[in-house]
Amino acid sequence: MASDLEQRMCSEEETKNLIGVPECLVHMERRVAPHGAGRVDNPEAISAELTGYVRPKAHCLVVHFREEGDVLKRPGYGQVGFIRKAKIQTSPGGTEDFSVVPVTAKHNLRCMDDGKLHAVQAEALIGMSHTADFAFNDLDWIPSPIDSVPLRSDVKERVRTANWTWGVDISKGNLVARLAEGITSEHSSFALVRENFHLEVGQKVGMAVLFTPQAKPTRQTVASFGVQEVDISDMELERIYGQPNSVNIYTGEIMFIGDDHIEYDINSFTGCSGATVFLLDQGQPPSVQNCDFGKAVAVHAGAHPFLATRNLGFKIRQAFE
Repeated sequence: MASDLEQRMCSEEETKNLIGVPECLVHMERRVAPHGAGRVDNPEAISAELTGYVRPKAHCLVVHFREEGDVLKRPGYGQVGFIRKAKIQTSPGGTEDFSVVPVTAKHNLRCMDDGKLHAVQAEALIGMSHTADFAFNDLDWIPSPIDSVPLRSDVKERVRTANWTWGVDISKGNLVARLAEGITSEHSSFALVRENFHLEVGQKVGMAVLFTPQAKPTRQTVASFGVQEVDISDMELERIYGQPNSVNIYTGEIMFIGDDHIEYDINSFTGCSGATVFLLDQGQPPSVQNCDFGKAVAVHAGAHPFLATRNLGFKIRQAFE
């Protein structure tokens, strides 16, 4: 019979997210609760209408890995969003369909274990009801030192220059131009924020996350870079992040803007990377107009390498220019 230690080690190995990178819990006082047609961690940050609007746009990404010569595949979990392009059809009921581009964090698709574990397939869970495969040119890419990009050097906060190992951490999949259930519907995709929109510190942002029981928040997966685990119970983690197999919306505000990325105090955990970061509709400064609410501004990537008070994402419009 296995010892308690052996059972715990086995459990930790089974729940380890292959594609995960450190992400951090910023606000321990937050609690996910029902709000309109969804669940959010701060009802004052987002209206019930916008909650219902973004809820069906959250999709879990599953990347399958396989060692050379092996028939067995191992899954890694992240998030994927769909960015709306041209209209392709309007149904009799009035619902419009659009061609879309799948978008995720590039590091979700990387080759693992020093090149021994290859990413062979990427698929999305559409509303937990079915799956769809997507083609990414970055699938199984191998990071190298030249991919690293500097995030910033902030003298005021005495932060040394931080680098992001995976570069501008956005990968775009091939265009989906034919009707596809749960993918091309206007309810399933985000529109990009307007071209002349300017990101500013203090703007309110959020992200909708659909996670599976295999990639739920744990004491290890809510810990930032260099931190082994956070001293918190599983029950408290569920109260903060919500339950698996449901869409949970995490909110915050922009704290810093770099050339390619933004930093914000949204709570996240390993497995949130690839989620679409969008503009909220409550408490915004004048720079955010009504037409900007719910529009995509970034792709979530992970925790800041040195600051445990924030996570970050990469500007999405630049990836489409």
